[in-house]
Amino acid sequence: MIRRRREAIGVRKRWLAGPQAALARALDSPAARAALFPRADKMIELLQLDSARTYLDVSLGGGAFADLLAAR
Repeated sequence: MIRRRREAIGVRKRWLAGPQAALARALDSPAARAALFPRADKMIELLQLDSARTYLDVSLGGGAFADLLAAR
């Protein structure tokens, strides 16, 4: 499990630094994530998230959705 995680992190770093770095950075931006995950607004509404509180994301994903929610 840890080896796969390290491998995934390495692939992402190479993608962000490779020949398509500009595209990679654009797709990694909060605006692009909002376009890719249009459900974030609905999730915030349904979960009644409050910026004055702290939340813990316990999941099996890469954390992209949590990053998107945190940016809002």
